[in-house]
Amino acid sequence: MMKSFMYMICVLGIAGLAVAACQRTAKSTDIPFEVAENYFVKNDVEELPDPKIETAGQFEAVFGAAATMGKNGMPTAIDFTRQFVIAVALPETDKDTSIKPVSLQRTASGEVVFTYSVRTGENMSFSVRPSLVIIVNKTHDGKVILHEEI
Repeated sequence: MMKSFMYMICVLGIAGLAVAACQRTAKSTDIPFEVAENYFVKNDVEELPDPKIETAGQFEAVFGAAATMGKNGMPTAIDFTRQFVIAVALPETDKDTSIKPVSLQRTASGEVVFTYSVRTGENMSFSVRPSLVIIVNKTHDGKVILHEEI
């Protein structure tokens, strides 16, 4: 009885160590990014075909530049020879809605996971199409997965 009990404890201990080792190797690594400012989703775009945009032509088909007055009024420059973008666009709404980046990480399997949060506020007297564009260096290329943090 005591031998089988000790055997069971050893097996469970080894299994626990194996699970812990797998979890340690499956960690994600952070990827640096920059938020692109002063862009809007064009009116004729119903839905983004892919959150990852790799060329200026693809980007210009979806987004327009929205220059404003002031120090930071110009749209953020994007160099598609060295960078790609990840975009999130929500349906048109009359609620004050913002999309905030939470993290960008590479999984152990090589996928790039972009986590973002959506905050919805009060009703407005006009409609907007909330969107968020982040710029990523092409050295961090991979299949992009969007994840909304709730």
